[in-house]
Amino acid sequence: MKRFLLLYASQGGQAQAIAEDICEKAAERGFSAELHCVSESTQYDLRTETAPLVLVVSTTGTGDPPDTARKFVKDIRDKTLPVDHLAHLRYGLLGLGDSEYTYFCHGGKVIDRRLQELGARRFYDTGHADDCVGLELVVEPWEQSLAPVTSADPVFQVPISKAVQLTTDDAVKCTLLLELDISKTGFSYQPGDAFDVICANSDTEVQGLLQRLGLAGRGGHLVHVDVRAGTRKKGHDRFALRVSESHSCRDVPSAVPGRLSSRVLGLHEPPGEQRPSR
Repeated sequence: MKRFLLLYASQGGQAQAIAEDICEKAAERGFSAELHCVSESTQYDLRTETAPLVLVVSTTGTGDPPDTARKFVKDIRDKTLPVDHLAHLRYGLLGLGDSEYTYFCHGGKVIDRRLQELGARRFYDTGHADDCVGLELVVEPWEQSLAPVTSADPVFQVPISKAVQLTTDDAVKCTLLLELDISKTGFSYQPGDAFDVICANSDTEVQGLLQRLGLAGRGGHLVHVDVRAGTRKKGHDRFALRVSESHSCRDVPSAVPGRLSSRVLGLHEPPGEQRPSR
């Protein structure tokens, strides 16, 4: 039975009731949900958790996390934690709130944002349920769609057995029909199942980017581009670079650099080179 960790932070009991409902439905679908209140910190450990994490978080007062989540929030807000502290963690979060208040679903948003800052990755889109119009409008479809993605399926490295170009050479975009050889993977599937294809970046492109940033030989570092403190205008052309030991630079998305990336590369170019066009 596939396991996931299910945590709730409840003030009046709604988040707990929803979490218990998720737990019950998960068992019916062949999943095992380990259910705890976030305050039961001795019963789980996110630092070593390998299963997917699901959180249900309510909001109290004018936008505060529930009392049961105070210690949890304090712990994850520790400024000494490295940026990859929870890089191994995959999670999905459902926030509960009321849009009649200024800080709608702020309890869940605080936790969601901090998990991202610590390197955790969403495996499922964050939900924001509004008690003003009815929590069930978001909660029910969120729960129903959650089940197929809570499993921590393995990743297989497979070769491409065939590639056929479907578009003409002068087409704006190239479309390829790829056949993958999964004969040696051993995983089972049924018609209608879906899977993700994760393509590694070209070593040449990665090394070229590291060279341009002056980080050659430091492929085990994570590069952060931070807007300088006090800057309010979007697109401002003064940035700082912060480098810390974390994820491999092979995780750089293989896409055309956006305006922010282009400006950073231009500002940190060697003397005499042309800046990227904007």
